[in-house]
Amino acid sequence: MKRPNAPAVILLAFVALSGCGGGVPAARPGAAPAPATPPARPQDSGPLHYAPGVTRYLITQRHHVDQTLPTGDQVQEIGLRTFVTAVITGPADARGYAISITIDSILADSATLLPPGVDLTAARGLRYDAHLTVTGRLFDPRPSDPAVAKNLAQLLGGFRTFYPRLPAAGVTPGAAWSDSTANTDTTGSAVVVDRAVTHYAAGSWNTADGARQLGIRVTEEFTVSGSGEAGGSTFALTGTGLRSGQLSFSAGGRFLGGTTMDSAGIVITFDPQGIAVPRRQVSHTVISVLP
Repeated sequence: MKRPNAPAVILLAFVALSGCGGGVPAARPGAAPAPATPPARPQDSGPLHYAPGVTRYLITQRHHVDQTLPTGDQVQEIGLRTFVTAVITGPADARGYAISITIDSILADSATLLPPGVDLTAARGLRYDAHLTVTGRLFDPRPSDPAVAKNLAQLLGGFRTFYPRLPAAGVTPGAAWSDSTANTDTTGSAVVVDRAVTHYAAGSWNTADGARQLGIRVTEEFTVSGSGEAGGSTFALTGTGLRSGQLSFSAGGRFLGGTTMDSAGIVITFDPQGIAVPRRQVSHTVISVLP
């Protein structure tokens, strides 16, 4: 997975700037039926590509934000757990595999202050239908409820960067490649452009939990820029950051998640006051496959 949606952390923090465990629930009725997961490919049978199948994920995010306000330093801790079910259906066509990603639930830590009007219970059953290219690009994701998706955009970003990018020829042990992306996220408060250059390095096949896996090391440099409105004032923001982590894939072409951490320095300037707010944020993301 790429970095957590940059506007999500930025806009969650604006809530303060402006003064402001159980099982996974079932998906909303009417969701597309899940096809059976195909058997894994033979060991080391060739380059690794994405493949059809059904996978349930738990995405755990922890964000530490430290910003310097005119009144002094402010620290925020933001924690989110998102349960999703991803269904990749074959065969692929010219656009890739048909895919649906359904949010089963989103839970926030008790200390997390959500933006006004954001209702996490409304996310239950929200589904994004799209195509997944052979390189891992989520093409044209369409939410089942556009109004709910817009309300949650500052937290989710439509999963456009959920899947790691792979080379078109597939991945073999020891391979290294790079990928550049530019995404624009629009919410009710801001428009933020997120640009990144990501470097990948595959390791060798190994066995974990009785299954063949290929580990992939990821490092990334990114920039964010944008503008918007908060608390009756307009603002502009710029920043840079670094990300690193370890991801893994099964021999059958299933993304198994991993762990990443990123740190960023951002400056938010408010007009017409001319107040500049430096921010430092560190984010830790763990993607786990659920039974």
